[in-house]
Amino acid sequence: MALARPAGPALPGLPADTAEFVRVDEHGQVSGVQDVHAAGDVTAWPMKQRGLAAQQADAVAESLAPWAGAAVHPTAFRPVLRGVF
Repeated sequence: MALARPAGPALPGLPADTAEFVRVDEHGQVSGVQDVHAAGDVTAWPMKQRGLAAQQADAVAESLAPWAGAAVHPTAFRPVLRGVF
């Protein structure tokens, strides 16, 4: 089997890893850039899978909710890979 080497979008002004994926913390906050969040395939997470992207998006939403006035305590992204055979 052969797979293509993944490459990120190389977004100008955002910190990226060596493959040009955006670096984020466990809440989706882009490293070193205030008020910018990212989730999903653009991020430097080593696995690309839609369920994981949705979980990342949930963590980002929770981290933004208090800013909008919601009484939510943000939890960190903790990936759970699910699949059906």
